[in-house]
Amino acid sequence: MANIVRCRECGLLYPNPMPFADEAQIQENYGAPEEYFPAALSQQRFDFYRRIIRRIEKILGHKGRLLDIGCGRGELLYVAANEGWQAQGVEYSSRFAEYAKNTFGVEVAIGDLESLGLAPESFDVVCLVSVLQHVYDPKKLLMSIRRVLRDGGLLFIETMNNAGMVYRLGDLYNILRGRNITTNLSPTFPSYQIYGFSPKSLRRLFQETGLRLIKIKIKGGISRTEKISVKSTGDLALRLARAAIMFLSGIFNQGQVIMAYVRKAGGK
Repeated sequence: MANIVRCRECGLLYPNPMPFADEAQIQENYGAPEEYFPAALSQQRFDFYRRIIRRIEKILGHKGRLLDIGCGRGELLYVAANEGWQAQGVEYSSRFAEYAKNTFGVEVAIGDLESLGLAPESFDVVCLVSVLQHVYDPKKLLMSIRRVLRDGGLLFIETMNNAGMVYRLGDLYNILRGRNITTNLSPTFPSYQIYGFSPKSLRRLFQETGLRLIKIKIKGGISRTEKISVKSTGDLALRLARAAIMFLSGIFNQGQVIMAYVRKAGGK
């Protein structure tokens, strides 16, 4: 259990006190990929990464060297390599890294960015897909990313939008049921999310780390591919409620996923 608090100025969510895990616990938390990741490898996920890579190319104007931090199972690295990029991954979980290398034959270093000693200004693009909310010091990580990015290089971030409608309604549901819990973070249980970001808190983080926001997009709600079996009136009500949340999230730009494209300051 952990208390979740919100910054009054930017809305950032975080546990207080912070529950730091030791090395053994971290490796256990991010263990077998088959158990940690909620969905199996799919063409839909490969297509998603392909769209991301092509949008990056459109913004950047060329291909080059790409670093995927927290590369997980390696799908983005695989897609980037197939699209003509020189792609390298960094992954703290040794089991995730081995899976990526064995499954896709991609290059993955085990560890964290700060400990690898990568050359300054050596990458055109850095990707953080579902990673920022899991690290203990997001500001330090972005400063390290800024160091390895070339002038004008891009950082792509995908993270959860904890100001999204699904979280707000989830918290309201818990209040109405008399439950003193939040739907936002999970610092002590899967998927071990430590920080809860919103567009406002991300913009502040970018300003503090010398990164210039190019584009931010709110996506999602409830997955359109998720199927809920209807065996009772309650199941039907849940299905309808989820469909309504998905619809309204799109209308009011209140989806649960943030995608941000950020340029290293000094670029055009």
